[in-house]
Amino acid sequence: MNYHLHFWQADREGPGWLRVETVQKYLNRIYPTAVKATANNYMAPQEWVIKTADGQSKNAFDLTVHQRQYGDTQLRNFRYLRAQLKIPCIYEIDDYIHGLSPSNPAYQTYCAPNAKQKIFENINAYLREADALTVSTDYLKKLYTKYNPHIYVLPNCIDYDIFSKDHTQKPDHGEEIWLGWAGSKTHLPDLPLIIDPLKKILREFPQTKFVLGGWDGHYTNVQGRKLYLWEAIPESRIITLPWVQEREAYPKMLAQFDIGLAPLVDTPFNRCKSNIKYLEYVTCGAAVIASAVEPYAQTIKNGDTGLLVTNDKARLKSAWYEAIKSLIVNKTLRQTLADNGKRLAQQQFDITIRIQEWHRAYQEVITRFQSM
Repeated sequence: MNYHLHFWQADREGPGWLRVETVQKYLNRIYPTAVKATANNYMAPQEWVIKTADGQSKNAFDLTVHQRQYGDTQLRNFRYLRAQLKIPCIYEIDDYIHGLSPSNPAYQTYCAPNAKQKIFENINAYLREADALTVSTDYLKKLYTKYNPHIYVLPNCIDYDIFSKDHTQKPDHGEEIWLGWAGSKTHLPDLPLIIDPLKKILREFPQTKFVLGGWDGHYTNVQGRKLYLWEAIPESRIITLPWVQEREAYPKMLAQFDIGLAPLVDTPFNRCKSNIKYLEYVTCGAAVIASAVEPYAQTIKNGDTGLLVTNDKARLKSAWYEAIKSLIVNKTLRQTLADNGKRLAQQQFDITIRIQEWHRAYQEVITRFQSM
């Protein structure tokens, strides 16, 4: 089956990069004669029907994917594509938006009191009316099954063009051990899980440094007070790496980490997240310690491809401390976890291998739509 697939991309940040740009790139690369994949971030109805050489009209696309779209205009266009042009439509969503907490910056976008009802009416209509949904995890599929029975779990993967050997080359830190975390303020609720254990580690092991990749730890609370997560830790022990815009610069930042930390509060929203941070850390050569929450617990074999830390409140701080300490004092274990994790990512989450799942899902949606 040959088909022209078009993506309407909602963002160019992580989801847009992973779920649209990378998929578009590898569909075109791996299936050059079978697939034409295009993308943009605007809807232009005048471009949806084209003239053939003999003057006839035909649809420009065989399938459309709507990434995180909402809004009256978008929904109206979505319905026109399906009902009038008879083009199947997929809704792509990789977060449990219905489970956003007030501490997440995206909450203000989706859940503002004067907009929440309308926005979720739009999103729910997309979920119910789409010919299929594509999501990144089994847990997210479970929560969205009530809206739509046709859901494909298509995992986030590593693009080894970006995460190449040149871009993931680890620097020589000498005797120092760099403990790293990468992310944005959206993870503000997660980081307190490791603050006290890290402070203890930094006091006891002078060869360690903590690296913040993408955010400096400063924030303003709901009362308007400016705070700093790493108060009382000497500035000489904290390394702040600014967020990067260039794709190739991102793995170079992560390659600074000897130990990658992935704390995650156990919430429905977080259980729906993918394992992408783990995959990126290990691909860049880090041994990973992660919260034993759905995305990591489903991927990491504890003690073999990483370390999992309990979220039990009574044991959480001591468990994080002991896990970090074990990798500081045991270089062999640290290297083994890093090597095994990198091998796992290469074998199971290489986009050049997993792209066939996306291709097969798109073909199935087209076939099912045509048979209706």
